[in-house]
Amino acid sequence: GPDESDAKPVDWLADQVCHLWEDSARWSTDAEPDHPHEAGFLGLNCDKAKSRLDWLPQMNIEAALSWTVEWYRNYQSGGYVRAFTEHQIANYESGKDLN
Repeated sequence: GPDESDAKPVDWLADQVCHLWEDSARWSTDAEPDHPHEAGFLGLNCDKAKSRLDWLPQMNIEAALSWTVEWYRNYQSGGYVRAFTEHQIANYESGKDLN
């Protein structure tokens, strides 16, 4: 999960993904009153990982979203997903483009 300083509301995440995706990607809220309520903010609690494992996030939210969108674009274009995933893992391990 992200560092607390990188926590963002759901609409911010959706806006960022659309911006990164390009190709006229967009989203909208559903105004239908019959749908269950959805939270405007979702988060992962990483307190145990931080306290028990001395873990800290290595990637900021912008980089994590960028890497995620790159992976999905590669997948949707029929790219070789395993090679792309291994490339991203190697970049992560080397610290390349983490922030």
